[in-house]
Amino acid sequence: MGKTDFVLVQNTGGTACPALFHIVSLHPQKHTGTAEFGTCSEYFSLGNVSNDGLTMYVADFTGNKPKRVTYRLSQGKLTENGKPVK
Repeated sequence: MGKTDFVLVQNTGGTACPALFHIVSLHPQKHTGTAEFGTCSEYFSLGNVSNDGLTMYVADFTGNKPKRVTYRLSQGKLTENGKPVK
């Protein structure tokens, strides 16, 4: 996105929580990373990647019915289903 590159980092856990993620932005003057996020699922896909941000979908198997959680990184802010990730 522009002069910034992004790296998706997967933290590998154990059987209870196999995967959580960070997105690291690599800009010539400054490198930053997001807070750890995810549903503990290692099943994900990348959606829209554009100059205004990127979208990542992660499976969520909690509850009776599997669902998809949407994470969006835009202007340095990470959201989960539209709500800020702290």
